[in-house]
Amino acid sequence: CSSDLEIYLKPFQNYTLSPVANYYISLWAWGSGVNGAKSLLTKINGTSANLNDKIRTEGELKTLAYLVNERINFYKRLATQKPDLQKFLNGWTYSAQNFYHNFKNYIK
Repeated sequence: CSSDLEIYLKPFQNYTLSPVANYYISLWAWGSGVNGAKSLLTKINGTSANLNDKIRTEGELKTLAYLVNERINFYKRLATQKPDLQKFLNGWTYSAQNFYHNFKNYIK
């Protein structure tokens, strides 16, 4: 249902200058809830201003790579804290890397 998608996409639709990064952050919300995504953004000091500065200075592609790496680090911390989730770590990591490899081509 499109309204379900809006729950996760809308809070981050214009979060940064990068539509691809915004979409990726909305996937964090889909996986962890909107508050979970906001919590990870807080942990990495990922305010919209900081991420926009990163986009301006390092480029959109490096910023997306940074976000993917931070999400993978989150998965590693989660699997360490909850060993029963370790079995999902490879799949989660692959999914994050796959997003980057599939969507990097949409970045100018």
